[in-house]
Amino acid sequence: MQTKKHTTTMVCICVAMTTVVAWAYPMCISDPDQPYAQMTRTAITPVHLPFQRPFSVLRRVPGPSGNVYAQVEWQVESGFRSVVWEVHPDGSVAATYDLTQAGADAGSVLSFAVDSSGNVYFVKPPDQGEQKAASTVSQNRLLPGIYVFRQGGTFDKAITLSKNIEPRQLAITNSGNLVVAGPSVETGPEGTAHRRQALFEFKANGDFIREINLLSKKEKNGDGSAFNDPEKFAVMTSLSHLLVDSADNLYLIQPLDEPRILRVGPDGVTTAERTLPRLSGTMVTQAILDEQGRLILERTTMRKAGEPRPENRIRVLTVLNGETLETVREAIPPADTGGLVGVSRSDFVFLGRHGPLTLEIQKGSLQ
Repeated sequence: MQTKKHTTTMVCICVAMTTVVAWAYPMCISDPDQPYAQMTRTAITPVHLPFQRPFSVLRRVPGPSGNVYAQVEWQVESGFRSVVWEVHPDGSVAATYDLTQAGADAGSVLSFAVDSSGNVYFVKPPDQGEQKAASTVSQNRLLPGIYVFRQGGTFDKAITLSKNIEPRQLAITNSGNLVVAGPSVETGPEGTAHRRQALFEFKANGDFIREINLLSKKEKNGDGSAFNDPEKFAVMTSLSHLLVDSADNLYLIQPLDEPRILRVGPDGVTTAERTLPRLSGTMVTQAILDEQGRLILERTTMRKAGEPRPENRIRVLTVLNGETLETVREAIPPADTGGLVGVSRSDFVFLGRHGPLTLEIQKGSLQ
């Protein structure tokens, strides 16, 4: 096993290890009939950061060619600053995607998506100050926008969505259409506002195509469900993970301790649904689709603000068949890995940190 090496360049470098080591004893949590999985470490690669200042990782997204995209945030005098880094498998930061290049505010926490070509799409809700002063600004400025960057970090264009919704999550289809999750606020006959949830699909230029209803088969048939409350359903779907596969099937995964998964076909019809067994105190912190067509969820213990850090923290990887949503296997990764960010061949890829100035790519395989 190699010893630690510290190199002083323009950034702080993490520990580099390539020795194959068996990780913590995996366990099958949700389905006792599934075999236990053995996870083995295959590599650790330090990430060569473009600057040296304390930062937080807000979101991790897999991209093409094994690249990973990390949204990071750091504190500035006016509040916080946020960009997205494109990280190559060798640990080099290939590009920085910065909303200030588009003349937009980069200080708030924003969602983003990456298409199959490596283009980056930022989801930008309309500015609240402009909404309050609606009578003094153009209507287009009150609609949500998408900022598109070409792979490499060059700003391409801004797209205005033609429907008044509150975009929370975004997925890009293979034809380039934009699928947005988030509540639509509409005014009823009595003059009160109603929040209604669906998926909304737009053309690449922002023109509205259709609304995809998210009711399950049981709900469509009139059977009772905990998600018949439209307010609750809207809130939970806004926080859900939204994915699209190579055949343009959509996946919506609600981040509950008993997560509900919907698979919606290209025609907008729900083709599969499942609720996973409960893991109390956890939520789905990451969801990805791999090249084998599997849906992989990372479920992690969460704590409320002010509560002490839990002593026995649960962290489970659940691998599902992407078509049927049946569990293939489950395992517990070691506590010292970062968040799941992709799958490269047989390796699971994690992006983690061991200090305020360091990032590293870790790989491990399930045997």
